[in-house]
Amino acid sequence: MKKLITILFLFAFTINAQIQLSEDYSFKQDKAYHVLAGTGISAGTFILVNRKTNDIDLAFRAAWMSSAFAALGKEIIDCSQGKELSLSDMSYTIGSGLLTACAFKIITKHRKKKRALKFESNIWSLDNEFINERSN
Repeated sequence: MKKLITILFLFAFTINAQIQLSEDYSFKQDKAYHVLAGTGISAGTFILVNRKTNDIDLAFRAAWMSSAFAALGKEIIDCSQGKELSLSDMSYTIGSGLLTACAFKIITKHRKKKRALKFESNIWSLDNEFINERSN
């Protein structure tokens, strides 16, 4: 969990650097905010759902869907205020949410496999100790 928080913290600094360079390049400040929002919503949802249900697939689906609903809601609000619908804004939010959910799913599955291997090795060593005690 500490690694994930560190990664998100560094990601926020990267986005901040992109915002500062946006005057010279085509990456605009608004797009950076959409990426940051999609990442934050997806990460928060994945962590919350995974802790409550302990189901990685459900957490993955909830994470990217929450960023999709947030993007859709934001564009509906923009349209109601007289602004035009921006599919690129939606794609930045949904895409960053999907990438974050994928990263969290891969990291979480890897951690569970490592825990399972440690557990199996502990059981194996206990079995060997029991067998050695019985044979003596």
